[in-house]
Amino acid sequence: NVIVLRCRPSKYYAERVAGRIIDPYDIEPLVLQGSFAAFAQVDGCYLVAPETGEVRLGAWESQGYPAFSGTGEYRRRFELSDLTGRAWLVLDDVRQVAEVIVNGERVGVQPWAPYEFEITRFLRTGQNELVVRVTGNFGNLIRQSYTGLISHPVLSGLVGKARLVRVP
Repeated sequence: NVIVLRCRPSKYYAERVAGRIIDPYDIEPLVLQGSFAAFAQVDGCYLVAPETGEVRLGAWESQGYPAFSGTGEYRRRFELSDLTGRAWLVLDDVRQVAEVIVNGERVGVQPWAPYEFEITRFLRTGQNELVVRVTGNFGNLIRQSYTGLISHPVLSGLVGKARLVRVP
């Protein structure tokens, strides 16, 4: 498949933004929308592929979602036989905002580190379900800033490990 784009600058543009001369023929990044994944190739191009529908721990950008701006959901079921002491969910590295739900009840939202949630009162003996919702920002969708084009990817997702820490 070949995609051909025809671009024309707007007749309205700022000649000088943040000390930088803006050329009326500068073309802003184009974002294709739809249900697909895009994987970066060595030559700087992207390979479009079918959407997997699942994300793993790690940056979404390396999993085929380089321009995704929204919320991803991570789910895990686990068994507990002992509820003594206090329990904390520690998320080592989140990009950007984390919301935690345990057994269908909202524990809380944390927009910055440390991403630590006390989940003691939400746990039960036997089967438990943990949901971590991570909401990224628009950094990879809107790559233009007042100082120019953002050349590096802005990481999004649950990048580090998720740990259940028990305290007596």
